[in-house]
Amino acid sequence: MHFPSSRPLNVAAFACLAVLTSAAAFAENAPTTGAKPGGDATMPAKPVPTTKVPGPAAPAPAANQIDEAKAAWDKLSLEDRRAIQDALVWTGDYNGGVDGAFGKGTLDALKSFETHHKLNADGTVDAEEAKGIVSAGTSAKAAAKFTLINDAATGVAIGVPLALVGTPTRTEHGTAWTATSKQFTEETFALAETDKDLPSVFQQLKADTRDGRKVDYSVIKPDWLVVAGQTNARKFYTRISVNGDKHLRGFTFSYEKGVAPVLEKFAVAIANSFDPTGKSAPASASAKPEVAAKEPSAPTQPAALPAPVGPMIANGLVVAPGKVLTVAAAVAKCTSLTVGASPASVAKLDKPTGLALLEAPAAKAPPASLPVRANDPSAADPLVVLGFTEAAGKPGPLSVTSGETVGGPAKPGLAAYRVLTQLQPGGTGALVTDRTGALVALVAAVPRQGVQIAGIQPQTAYDVVPGPAIGGFLGAVGIAEAQPGTAQHTTGEIAAAVRGAIVPVVCGQ
Repeated sequence: MHFPSSRPLNVAAFACLAVLTSAAAFAENAPTTGAKPGGDATMPAKPVPTTKVPGPAAPAPAANQIDEAKAAWDKLSLEDRRAIQDALVWTGDYNGGVDGAFGKGTLDALKSFETHHKLNADGTVDAEEAKGIVSAGTSAKAAAKFTLINDAATGVAIGVPLALVGTPTRTEHGTAWTATSKQFTEETFALAETDKDLPSVFQQLKADTRDGRKVDYSVIKPDWLVVAGQTNARKFYTRISVNGDKHLRGFTFSYEKGVAPVLEKFAVAIANSFDPTGKSAPASASAKPEVAAKEPSAPTQPAALPAPVGPMIANGLVVAPGKVLTVAAAVAKCTSLTVGASPASVAKLDKPTGLALLEAPAAKAPPASLPVRANDPSAADPLVVLGFTEAAGKPGPLSVTSGETVGGPAKPGLAAYRVLTQLQPGGTGALVTDRTGALVALVAAVPRQGVQIAGIQPQTAYDVVPGPAIGGFLGAVGIAEAQPGTAQHTTGEIAAAVRGAIVPVVCGQ
């Protein structure tokens, strides 16, 4: 018998270190119902390992300031206090339990919200500020369509961001909701205790090392456990409870490392919503998974998120007078094709490498030819990523961001690695260079519609066409490469050197 967290990546649980201090900590005091405890004031001070170098400690607030903040908090009703804490989760300021209790976590969250909104950051909340906090949190929660659902497959109640996921699918032991972008998965599961008991599950989860799996936080109590950590590409948070019926019920929230900063609040909100008894969700809120299958089927696009229409913007690199290099995805299904504002045509399309060469008579030669890197970058190589943004079907500003290599499944014609960076729609064909200015890769495709938070597509790991394939393609069409240098350059220097050679490719659809 296997558990979701010990199966392959599509079901395994992966959570974020940044959530561990919060989600795992408030879980330590959590009852087995959906209500989360007053762990705010009693969270363990034991830190979670981090790569950040600690700075000087912030001065502790004066005792009278804390007393004033607590007195103002205590004047609010329990319902209002819980609503404020829930809203602060969704504004990204709070990572504790929604119980209405006042402690350091709530005080820090109030101050954080006040600082972000240029209010007096003393943690003292009045009726007007409370209204503003709840309004901001409610808006963010509504945008995700975060809904408490009764999962018929397991009997648990759990919150799901319905705006970001496709149709729920039945797994061997529960239900899975997968982001339409495939960047995260939320999965429930239930097992009879006769199959596995809590201690043996705990040891199994801690011992699993596949895909570079590392446990960063783990705790077990008589009736529940939490295990959280990361693999090579994803982060996970798993919680399992045992009820009076002797069944183990739990959930896993897993997501790519690149979206961790954006999805931390979802991990906290889901953990706060989880009720293994299923009593907290209204009877009408039921998940309706597709036909049972051992592996989830591909999710469908929610009808509320229509596909983009109009021209698609991508990136091209002028490699010779009138010749523009781009990726095949940039010119697929085009009814018209322009480079800049001038007509262009496809001179060569090479499906094995995913590259295309365009004839663009109006394209000027670059100020200097761009060397192509003949080997793959290492994980330690800092990268620079340059690509246009798409604004209402038109080329927007050129975006220059940093990037790094991460592991990824090898696909025909694509690199055995992916590039973790932040690109917006319009980033298909974006250039990836190293610090010497050599072309490392081209981004194979950027979805015109993916997970967006506040209109921004978060950091994501993208498939790329590698430098050796680019060099071979250019050689086959008779375009010579420049010799790579060894001098290291700043991001600004690299952007200035190649800016004139990057042109927008507009594919009419």
